[in-house]
Amino acid sequence: MASAVRLRRLLHISVAALAVAAVFSHRGGAQSTGASTHLDGIWHGTSICTAAGRPACHDETVVYHIRTVVAQPHRDSVEWVMNKVVGGAEEWMATLACTVNTSRVAAQCPMRGWMWSFRLTGDTLRGTLDNPGGVTWRNIVVARQTISTRAQ
Repeated sequence: MASAVRLRRLLHISVAALAVAAVFSHRGGAQSTGASTHLDGIWHGTSICTAAGRPACHDETVVYHIRTVVAQPHRDSVEWVMNKVVGGAEEWMATLACTVNTSRVAAQCPMRGWMWSFRLTGDTLRGTLDNPGGVTWRNIVVARQTISTRAQ
């Protein structure tokens, strides 16, 4: 009889632990508390060259995969995988470590002296790629992919 009570108590504790774990996994974990969670996901759009970047630069269809690495009160770090689309398939271009200013919902991603800068408005990220002299080489506009747009 005593073992049945212990077993029932253990079952209740296990169910409670699973419920707590489910809540945290649904929220993305206790760490993801900043605005960068708004950036987490898959983004699809265009990266268009400016006159300054031509002829070396080429317009591209792009797909970005963004995930929060470290969430802090006002500044988060995200991993930003940048792919271009060639022949209908994603082709890796770069993986960058970016800083997100959570109060402005803006991201900056340094790359060998160049700077990728983005600002979030709704479900659209608009950005630029500037060379070390501050001249813009690319204008980027990407939209968040939803489950319905991924299936298309």
